[in-house]
Amino acid sequence: MSTTRRLRKIICSTLLLAFLLPAVSSMAMQQSKPIDAYFVPLHYMVNEKEFAPTDGEAGLIYNGTTYVPLRFVSYILNKSVGWDGATYKVTVGEPKQEELAAVEDYKQKSEVKHGRREKIDAAWLQPTPIDVYFEKMIYQFGDVVKEPAADQQGFIYDDKLFVSMRFIAESLGLTIAWDPETYTVSITTGQPHESEQPTSGQPAAPAGTNTEQTTNTSAPNTAPVTGGSGGGGGGGGGKSRPSYQSLKNDADAQLESLRNKYAAQFLDLAAKYFAAPTTEEQDRLKNEGRKLLAESDRQFEATLSSFESRLKDNGYDTSIVAQYRQQYADEKQTQIDNLKNSQ
Repeated sequence: MSTTRRLRKIICSTLLLAFLLPAVSSMAMQQSKPIDAYFVPLHYMVNEKEFAPTDGEAGLIYNGTTYVPLRFVSYILNKSVGWDGATYKVTVGEPKQEELAAVEDYKQKSEVKHGRREKIDAAWLQPTPIDVYFEKMIYQFGDVVKEPAADQQGFIYDDKLFVSMRFIAESLGLTIAWDPETYTVSITTGQPHESEQPTSGQPAAPAGTNTEQTTNTSAPNTAPVTGGSGGGGGGGGGKSRPSYQSLKNDADAQLESLRNKYAAQFLDLAAKYFAAPTTEEQDRLKNEGRKLLAESDRQFEATLSSFESRLKDNGYDTSIVAQYRQQYADEKQTQIDNLKNSQ
Protein backbone atom coordinates (compact mmCIF):
# COMPACT_ATOMS: atom_id res chain seq x y z
CA MET A 1 0.00 0.00 0.00
CA SER A 2 1.42 3.42 -0.93
CA THR A 3 2.22 6.00 1.73
CA THR A 4 -0.29 8.47 0.28
CA ARG A 5 -3.06 5.89 0.39
CA ARG A 6 -2.13 4.93 3.95
CA LEU A 7 -2.27 8.54 5.10
CA ARG A 8 -5.60 8.99 3.35
CA LYS A 9 -6.95 5.98 5.20
CA ILE A 10 -5.82 7.38 8.54
CA ILE A 11 -7.61 10.65 7.84
CA CYS A 12 -10.77 9.06 6.49
CA SER A 13 -10.99 6.69 9.44
CA THR A 14 -10.78 9.58 11.91
CA LEU A 15 -11.83 12.89 10.44
CA LEU A 16 -14.91 11.68 8.61
CA LEU A 17 -16.25 9.87 11.62
CA ALA A 18 -15.40 12.70 13.99
CA PHE A 19 -16.98 15.51 11.98
CA LEU A 20 -19.47 13.84 9.70
CA LEU A 21 -21.65 11.98 12.18
CA PRO A 22 -24.77 14.08 11.46
CA ALA A 23 -24.22 13.84 7.70
CA VAL A 24 -23.82 10.07 7.85
CA SER A 25 -27.04 9.82 9.81
CA SER A 26 -28.85 11.91 7.22
CA MET A 27 -27.98 9.36 4.54
CA ALA A 28 -30.65 7.17 6.06
CA MET A 29 -33.07 9.33 4.07
CA GLN A 30 -32.18 7.28 1.01
CA GLN A 31 -34.51 4.54 -0.16
CA SER A 32 -34.89 1.55 2.14
CA LYS A 33 -36.93 -1.66 2.18
CA PRO A 34 -39.36 -2.64 4.96
CA ILE A 35 -39.08 -6.20 6.26
CA ASP A 36 -40.56 -8.19 9.12
CA ALA A 37 -37.82 -9.17 11.57
CA TYR A 38 -38.04 -11.34 14.66
CA PHE A 39 -35.95 -10.10 17.57
CA VAL A 40 -35.78 -13.42 19.34
CA PRO A 41 -33.75 -14.10 22.52
CA LEU A 42 -31.12 -15.95 20.52
CA HIS A 43 -28.16 -17.80 22.00
CA TYR A 44 -24.77 -18.01 20.29
CA MET A 45 -22.35 -20.81 21.15
CA VAL A 46 -18.79 -21.22 19.90
CA ASN A 47 -17.01 -24.37 21.07
CA GLU A 48 -19.46 -24.67 23.98
CA LYS A 49 -18.87 -21.07 25.10
CA GLU A 50 -21.81 -18.69 24.92
CA PHE A 51 -21.49 -15.13 23.63
CA ALA A 52 -24.02 -12.31 23.57
CA PRO A 53 -23.95 -9.22 21.34
CA THR A 54 -23.21 -5.92 23.03
CA ASP A 55 -25.84 -3.21 23.34
CA GLY A 56 -27.22 -2.21 19.96
CA GLU A 57 -25.95 -5.35 18.23
CA ALA A 58 -28.80 -7.79 18.88
CA GLY A 59 -29.30 -10.42 16.23
CA LEU A 60 -32.58 -11.16 14.48
CA ILE A 61 -34.32 -13.74 12.31
CA TYR A 62 -35.44 -12.78 8.84
CA ASN A 63 -36.67 -15.08 6.12
CA GLY A 64 -35.81 -18.12 8.25
CA THR A 65 -32.17 -17.04 8.66
CA THR A 66 -30.28 -15.75 11.69
CA TYR A 67 -28.64 -12.38 11.00
CA VAL A 68 -26.09 -10.72 13.27
CA PRO A 69 -23.76 -7.73 12.94
CA LEU A 70 -20.65 -8.72 11.00
CA ARG A 71 -18.28 -7.60 13.75
CA PHE A 72 -20.00 -9.79 16.35
CA VAL A 73 -19.83 -13.07 14.44
CA SER A 74 -16.31 -12.35 13.14
CA TYR A 75 -14.83 -11.42 16.50
CA ILE A 76 -16.31 -14.36 18.43
CA LEU A 77 -14.75 -16.58 15.75
CA ASN A 78 -11.35 -14.89 16.27
CA LYS A 79 -11.45 -13.14 12.91
CA SER A 80 -10.76 -9.55 11.91
CA VAL A 81 -13.02 -7.49 9.69
CA GLY A 82 -12.17 -5.10 6.88
CA TRP A 83 -14.39 -2.85 4.79
CA ASP A 84 -13.70 -1.20 1.43
CA GLY A 85 -16.40 1.39 0.82
CA ALA A 86 -15.27 1.98 -2.75
CA THR A 87 -15.94 -1.60 -3.85
CA TYR A 88 -18.38 -2.68 -1.13
CA LYS A 89 -16.01 -5.49 -0.23
CA VAL A 90 -16.00 -7.15 3.19
CA THR A 91 -12.83 -8.95 4.23
CA VAL A 92 -12.86 -11.55 6.99
CA GLY A 93 -9.52 -13.04 7.94
CA GLU A 94 -6.92 -13.77 10.57
CA PRO A 95 -6.32 -10.76 12.84
CA LYS A 96 -2.94 -9.10 12.64
CA GLN A 97 -0.88 -8.63 15.78
CA GLU A 98 -2.19 -5.12 16.39
CA GLU A 99 -5.80 -6.32 16.05
CA LEU A 100 -5.63 -9.25 18.46
CA ALA A 101 -6.11 -7.13 21.58
CA ALA A 102 -9.33 -5.58 20.25
CA VAL A 103 -10.71 -8.99 19.24
CA GLU A 104 -9.88 -10.58 22.59
CA ASP A 105 -11.30 -7.62 24.51
CA TYR A 106 -14.53 -7.84 22.55
CA LYS A 107 -14.80 -11.58 23.20
CA GLN A 108 -14.23 -11.17 26.93
CA LYS A 109 -16.92 -8.52 27.15
CA SER A 110 -19.32 -10.62 25.07
CA GLU A 111 -18.85 -13.97 26.81
CA VAL A 112 -21.77 -15.15 28.93
CA LYS A 113 -20.46 -16.82 32.08
CA HIS A 114 -23.59 -18.42 33.51
CA GLY A 115 -26.20 -18.37 30.79
CA ARG A 116 -29.47 -20.29 30.80
CA ARG A 117 -31.13 -21.60 27.68
CA GLU A 118 -34.79 -22.35 27.99
CA LYS A 119 -37.33 -23.64 25.54
CA ILE A 120 -39.03 -20.87 23.57
CA ASP A 121 -42.65 -21.01 22.55
CA ALA A 122 -42.54 -19.71 18.97
CA ALA A 123 -46.30 -19.15 19.02
CA TRP A 124 -45.75 -16.07 21.17
CA LEU A 125 -43.23 -14.45 18.84
CA GLN A 126 -44.34 -11.46 16.83
CA PRO A 127 -42.58 -9.76 13.90
CA THR A 128 -41.18 -6.24 14.16
CA PRO A 129 -41.32 -4.09 11.01
CA ILE A 130 -37.93 -2.50 10.31
CA ASP A 131 -36.38 -0.67 7.36
CA VAL A 132 -33.16 -2.07 5.92
CA TYR A 133 -30.93 -1.48 2.92
CA PHE A 134 -30.21 -4.56 0.84
CA GLU A 135 -26.88 -4.32 -0.92
CA LYS A 136 -24.93 -6.81 -3.01
CA MET A 137 -21.51 -7.00 -1.43
CA ILE A 138 -18.29 -8.85 -2.06
CA TYR A 139 -17.18 -11.16 0.74
CA GLN A 140 -13.56 -12.24 0.86
CA PHE A 141 -12.34 -14.93 3.25
CA GLY A 142 -8.57 -15.00 3.10
CA ASP A 143 -7.83 -15.37 -0.61
CA VAL A 144 -11.26 -16.75 -1.46
CA VAL A 145 -14.21 -14.63 -2.59
CA LYS A 146 -17.65 -16.05 -1.83
CA GLU A 147 -21.21 -14.92 -2.43
CA PRO A 148 -24.18 -15.68 -0.17
CA ALA A 149 -27.22 -17.45 -1.53
CA ALA A 150 -30.03 -15.28 -2.83
CA ASP A 151 -32.01 -15.84 0.37
CA GLN A 152 -29.05 -14.96 2.62
CA GLN A 153 -27.99 -11.58 1.28
CA GLY A 154 -26.65 -9.14 3.85
CA PHE A 155 -28.27 -5.81 4.61
CA ILE A 156 -27.58 -2.58 6.43
CA TYR A 157 -29.70 -1.92 9.49
CA ASP A 158 -29.09 0.63 12.23
CA ASP A 159 -25.87 1.62 10.40
CA LYS A 160 -24.45 -1.88 10.81
CA LEU A 161 -23.93 -4.62 8.26
CA PHE A 162 -26.02 -7.64 9.22
CA VAL A 163 -24.93 -10.95 7.71
CA SER A 164 -26.22 -14.50 7.70
CA MET A 165 -24.46 -16.30 10.51
CA ARG A 166 -24.64 -19.55 8.57
CA PHE A 167 -23.03 -17.97 5.51
CA ILE A 168 -20.08 -16.60 7.52
CA ALA A 169 -19.51 -19.84 9.47
CA GLU A 170 -19.69 -22.14 6.47
CA SER A 171 -17.53 -19.81 4.37
CA LEU A 172 -14.86 -20.24 7.06
CA GLY A 173 -15.23 -24.02 6.87
CA LEU A 174 -16.90 -24.34 10.27
CA THR A 175 -19.71 -26.59 11.49
CA ILE A 176 -22.92 -24.79 12.45
CA ALA A 177 -26.02 -26.23 14.08
CA TRP A 178 -29.44 -24.89 15.10
CA ASP A 179 -31.50 -25.83 18.16
CA PRO A 180 -35.13 -24.90 17.40
CA GLU A 181 -36.26 -25.37 20.99
CA THR A 182 -33.91 -22.87 22.65
CA TYR A 183 -33.13 -20.81 19.53
CA THR A 184 -29.44 -21.54 19.89
CA VAL A 185 -26.87 -21.25 17.11
CA SER A 186 -23.83 -23.45 17.78
CA ILE A 187 -20.57 -23.19 15.86
CA THR A 188 -17.66 -25.59 16.14
CA THR A 189 -14.30 -24.33 14.92
CA GLY A 190 -12.04 -26.60 12.89
CA GLN A 191 -12.72 -28.36 9.63
CA PRO A 192 -16.01 -30.30 9.69
CA HIS A 193 -16.10 -33.86 8.42
CA GLU A 194 -18.10 -34.40 5.27
CA SER A 195 -20.77 -36.29 7.24
CA GLU A 196 -21.07 -33.36 9.62
CA GLN A 197 -21.83 -30.78 6.98
CA PRO A 198 -25.26 -29.40 8.00
CA THR A 199 -27.86 -29.74 5.30
CA SER A 200 -30.71 -28.40 7.39
CA GLY A 201 -31.29 -26.71 10.69
CA GLN A 202 -32.01 -23.19 9.57
CA PRO A 203 -34.04 -21.21 12.09
CA ALA A 204 -37.66 -21.97 11.44
CA ALA A 205 -39.54 -18.84 10.47
CA PRO A 206 -42.04 -18.04 13.25
CA ALA A 207 -45.65 -17.94 12.22
CA GLY A 208 -46.42 -15.03 9.95
CA THR A 209 -42.93 -14.61 8.52
CA ASN A 210 -42.81 -13.15 5.03
CA THR A 211 -40.46 -15.44 3.13
CA GLU A 212 -40.28 -13.30 0.00
CA GLN A 213 -36.67 -12.35 -0.60
CA THR A 214 -36.13 -8.71 -1.45
CA THR A 215 -33.25 -7.19 -3.35
CA ASN A 216 -32.58 -3.49 -3.34
CA THR A 217 -29.35 -1.89 -4.42
CA SER A 218 -30.19 1.57 -3.15
CA ALA A 219 -28.24 1.86 0.07
CA PRO A 220 -26.36 4.46 2.11
CA ASN A 221 -23.03 5.49 0.67
CA THR A 222 -21.38 5.18 4.04
CA ALA A 223 -19.49 2.25 5.47
CA PRO A 224 -21.55 0.31 8.01
CA VAL A 225 -20.03 -0.27 11.39
CA THR A 226 -18.08 -3.31 11.03
CA GLY A 227 -15.25 -2.61 13.14
CA GLY A 228 -11.45 -2.29 12.37
CA SER A 229 -9.54 -3.34 9.21
CA GLY A 230 -6.17 -4.71 7.99
CA GLY A 231 -2.66 -3.72 9.01
CA GLY A 232 0.74 -3.15 7.42
CA GLY A 233 4.07 -4.90 7.26
CA GLY A 234 7.13 -4.73 9.46
CA GLY A 235 10.78 -4.38 8.58
CA GLY A 236 14.12 -5.89 9.33
CA GLY A 237 17.61 -4.51 9.52
CA GLY A 238 21.30 -5.21 9.31
CA LYS A 239 23.34 -6.39 12.28
CA SER A 240 24.94 -3.01 12.89
CA ARG A 241 22.90 -0.53 10.89
CA PRO A 242 19.26 -0.86 9.81
CA SER A 243 18.57 -0.18 6.17
CA TYR A 244 16.63 2.89 5.06
CA GLN A 245 13.86 0.67 3.71
CA SER A 246 13.53 -1.25 6.97
CA LEU A 247 13.15 2.01 8.92
CA LYS A 248 10.53 3.19 6.45
CA ASN A 249 8.70 -0.13 6.68
CA ASP A 250 8.66 0.13 10.46
CA ALA A 251 7.21 3.64 10.30
CA ASP A 252 4.58 2.57 7.76
CA ALA A 253 3.59 -0.35 9.99
CA GLN A 254 3.23 1.98 12.98
CA LEU A 255 1.06 4.35 10.95
CA GLU A 256 -1.12 1.44 9.91
CA SER A 257 -1.38 0.33 13.53
CA LEU A 258 -2.49 3.83 14.50
CA ARG A 259 -5.18 3.73 11.84
CA ASN A 260 -6.47 0.39 13.15
CA LYS A 261 -6.51 1.62 16.73
CA TYR A 262 -8.31 4.90 16.12
CA ALA A 263 -10.62 3.52 13.45
CA ALA A 264 -11.95 1.01 15.99
CA GLN A 265 -12.45 3.74 18.61
CA PHE A 266 -14.18 6.05 16.18
CA LEU A 267 -16.43 3.26 14.96
CA ASP A 268 -17.51 2.64 18.55
CA LEU A 269 -18.17 6.36 18.97
CA ALA A 270 -20.20 6.40 15.79
CA ALA A 271 -22.31 3.46 16.98
CA LYS A 272 -22.97 5.26 20.28
CA TYR A 273 -23.85 8.43 18.40
CA PHE A 274 -26.50 6.72 16.29
CA ALA A 275 -27.99 5.15 19.43
CA ALA A 276 -27.89 8.37 21.49
CA PRO A 277 -31.38 9.24 22.78
CA THR A 278 -30.87 13.03 22.92
CA THR A 279 -29.16 15.78 20.94
CA GLU A 280 -27.21 16.67 24.08
CA GLU A 281 -25.71 13.19 24.14
CA GLN A 282 -24.92 13.44 20.44
CA ASP A 283 -23.14 16.75 21.00
CA ARG A 284 -21.15 15.22 23.83
CA LEU A 285 -20.09 12.34 21.61
CA LYS A 286 -19.09 14.71 18.81
CA ASN A 287 -16.86 16.60 21.25
CA GLU A 288 -15.41 13.30 22.39
CA GLY A 289 -14.72 12.46 18.76
CA ARG A 290 -12.90 15.74 18.19
CA LYS A 291 -10.76 15.12 21.28
CA LEU A 292 -9.95 11.67 20.00
CA LEU A 293 -8.99 13.17 16.65
CA ALA A 294 -6.61 15.56 18.42
CA GLU A 295 -5.11 12.60 20.24
CA SER A 296 -4.61 10.74 16.97
CA ASP A 297 -2.90 13.82 15.54
CA ARG A 298 -0.48 13.80 18.46
CA GLN A 299 0.23 10.11 18.05
CA PHE A 300 0.80 10.57 14.32
CA GLU A 301 3.28 13.37 14.97
CA ALA A 302 5.07 11.33 17.64
CA THR A 303 5.46 8.45 15.19
CA LEU A 304 6.93 10.76 12.55
CA SER A 305 9.29 12.40 15.05
CA SER A 306 10.57 8.99 16.10
CA PHE A 307 11.01 8.00 12.46
CA GLU A 308 12.90 11.21 11.77
CA SER A 309 15.22 10.64 14.73
CA ARG A 310 16.01 7.11 13.64
CA LEU A 311 16.84 8.29 10.14
CA LYS A 312 19.16 10.98 11.52
CA ASP A 313 20.84 8.58 13.95
CA ASN A 314 21.69 6.25 11.08
CA GLY A 315 22.85 8.97 8.69
CA TYR A 316 19.91 8.82 6.26
CA ASP A 317 18.12 11.61 4.44
CA THR A 318 15.03 12.79 6.35
CA SER A 319 13.17 14.56 3.55
CA ILE A 320 10.54 11.82 3.42
CA VAL A 321 9.31 12.84 6.89
CA ALA A 322 8.43 16.31 5.61
CA GLN A 323 6.58 14.66 2.72
CA TYR A 324 4.60 12.51 5.18
CA ARG A 325 3.67 15.54 7.25
CA GLN A 326 2.63 17.54 4.20
CA GLN A 327 0.53 14.70 2.81
CA TYR A 328 -1.21 14.35 6.15
CA ALA A 329 -1.86 18.08 6.43
CA ASP A 330 -3.07 18.39 2.82
CA GLU A 331 -5.42 15.44 3.12
CA LYS A 332 -6.75 16.70 6.43
CA GLN A 333 -7.49 20.14 5.02
CA THR A 334 -9.14 18.62 1.96
CA GLN A 335 -11.41 16.52 4.14
CA ILE A 336 -12.30 19.51 6.31
CA ASP A 337 -13.12 21.62 3.24
CA ASN A 338 -15.25 18.83 1.79
CA LEU A 339 -17.11 18.41 5.03
CA LYS A 340 -17.81 22.13 5.32
CA ASN A 341 -19.09 22.25 1.77
CA SER A 342 -21.36 19.24 2.33
CA GLN A 343 -23.14 20.74 5.33
